[in-house]
Amino acid sequence: MVQYVKAGRLGQQVGKRPMTIKSIQRVVFVLAGVLAWTALAVAQGGQGDLAGIIKDSSGGVLPGVVVTARQLATNQLRTTTTDSQGRYVFPNLTIGHQEVIAELTGFQSAKQIVELSVGQKAELDLVLSLGTLGETVQVVAERPIAVDTRSSTYGQLVARAQIEAQPRNGRDFSQLILLQPGAVQARSDTGDILTGKGAKISVHGARTSQNVFLLDGTDILDALGRTAASAQGLVSGIESVQEFTVLTNTYSADQGRAAGGVFNIVTRSGTNERHGSAFEFFRNDRLDARNFFERSKQSFVRHQFGASAGGPLTKNRAFLFFAYEGFRERLTVTDVQPVPSLAA
Repeated sequence: MVQYVKAGRLGQQVGKRPMTIKSIQRVVFVLAGVLAWTALAVAQGGQGDLAGIIKDSSGGVLPGVVVTARQLATNQLRTTTTDSQGRYVFPNLTIGHQEVIAELTGFQSAKQIVELSVGQKAELDLVLSLGTLGETVQVVAERPIAVDTRSSTYGQLVARAQIEAQPRNGRDFSQLILLQPGAVQARSDTGDILTGKGAKISVHGARTSQNVFLLDGTDILDALGRTAASAQGLVSGIESVQEFTVLTNTYSADQGRAAGGVFNIVTRSGTNERHGSAFEFFRNDRLDARNFFERSKQSFVRHQFGASAGGPLTKNRAFLFFAYEGFRERLTVTDVQPVPSLAA
């Protein structure tokens, strides 16, 4: 039941009226529309481009070939047709494993699975042999990673498997940036309220304030270009990060204005399979030694915990992913400062 006050003269009474099925449907449709637009805006950052040429067994190009790209995790389909030069292109494909199928009447169809990473401009050429449409040639690669031959950008990809397997103190994925060539931590440049709490990273000798952090394609630095990080000093935990790239040279126009590095982060998303996780890491002072300048050992208690869950709202159409990470710490810090003597 929903209460309402009817507009009119003073003294009219508060009435009650049941919420109808149509009203509930309107609310559901509005919420679904908002979620759909939000998902579309977020997904635009975690994409790559795929292009190539379709040829026959003699090396001649084939126009009019129907090329389909299917995202294996969500079963989303994209279809295009080769032009007069046998070329096809899929801009803004979702990252991950894509199954590419090329079909043309009178030829055997060809199928290959490739893996796209964020911001990649990959190229995949296929060859069709003479035969019937019902016959398929499937190419299987040991590492189904598409080759990027259309970009001169230099950088490294840190995939989900590496994020989960590499050891990190505090579960901060940005520590893995330091494993890339040319990236070092400027320890003399400490984080504070004016410069940001995050780690200060210098790429090829550039200033620590000349980097760019992109989250799903959106710049997450503040107006002064300070390092993106929370008050805890972490950019993000690892439960919500799918992968990220560390670009250090010859960026494209859409990733410009950085004299240092570009750190492009992509968040995880739901798939047709339900998956989830839960964790807690606990540390205390039981095995700690007393600081030399302290009379007694100071207290230290840290809880780092969280959970994630993902899956389909509607199979092959709509997906949901949720992640939460919490941090609670009680830590005593001893600070030693020199002071003048009594004589001084």
